[in-house]
Amino acid sequence: MKLNLPKEREYVGTAPLWKRIAAFFIDLFIINFVLLIPFRPLLRVLVQEESGFSQMYSYLSSNPSVVEIITAVSLT
Repeated sequence: MKLNLPKEREYVGTAPLWKRIAAFFIDLFIINFVLLIPFRPLLRVLVQEESGFSQMYSYLSSNPSVVEIITAVSLT
């Protein structure tokens, strides 16, 4: 009796550039849909429209508890 097993997979090389670009945009869409949309109200409170990078850095440097919360949310 001969077994009908799948062929052994071979490593062919890296994915073509178009597949990598497509995967990049799919990842961006997933991150935007899963993380940014549900937390948009929280992010608007933390990142105000008129605040710049230096103001945000100063705020996060003076509030380590906020950094811990953002880190915990992003890792879950």
